[in-house]
Amino acid sequence: MIKRISKIVLSLIIISCNNQQEKIEVIKQDTSTSVFLEKTEKELPLFDSTTMSKTGEIGYQDTFSIDKNKFRIIHHDTLYNGIVQKFENGKWIEVLQFENLGNQNDYIINKDLNNDGYNDICLVWKWDMETFFYNPTIKSFNKQSLRLSSNWMLLNKSKNLFCNYQETKTANAISELYTIKNFQKIVIGYLDFVAKEEDNQELDKVILYKGKVKIEELKLNETQGFDFIKWWSANYKRVE
Repeated sequence: MIKRISKIVLSLIIISCNNQQEKIEVIKQDTSTSVFLEKTEKELPLFDSTTMSKTGEIGYQDTFSIDKNKFRIIHHDTLYNGIVQKFENGKWIEVLQFENLGNQNDYIINKDLNNDGYNDICLVWKWDMETFFYNPTIKSFNKQSLRLSSNWMLLNKSKNLFCNYQETKTANAISELYTIKNFQKIVIGYLDFVAKEEDNQELDKVILYKGKVKIEELKLNETQGFDFIKWWSANYKRVE
């Protein structure tokens, strides 16, 4: 009888241990990536431009506000990601994710790219910027981005006119006069810098277009360091 009771007690102990082990396994399985990231985000330091790189291996949280809404960019160490979150109803909600913050890429959060009074988020690539406009209607950022030149200027605030200059490794380049409506770029006119076929490092001609219509060929002697802001300031009415 005693042996039988001992066997029953031993069986209960084994079952209890197995159940405990199963609970441990379940806890391990439930510790998903999102839970892990949430934990590490609380531990990430605030971004410090004097000691940190936005694209480095040191993780951080970069907080900022737009239109009285609080946002932050989370950059996890070694993952090279840029997650944009909004503080809403007492918790952080993901609203955007940059494709890649590695490969020397950077971002800016203090520029208004469409002249609507709200700063936008721009992921700066080698040749241009991937722009996520702040949308006051949804009080967050549009998920669909727009590629814009990183070399730009607001030319006329009242008319919402911008100009830019996009160069390449060759003499080919383009300089646009444009506006932005409904988060889309509308090109009003542009200068097309055309390189010589036999030597693409040397400029052949510069053509002025209104929309897609050729207006005239221009004689521009200064191809190096072309001052696109000065040129469009003096000539934008030719294609308006």
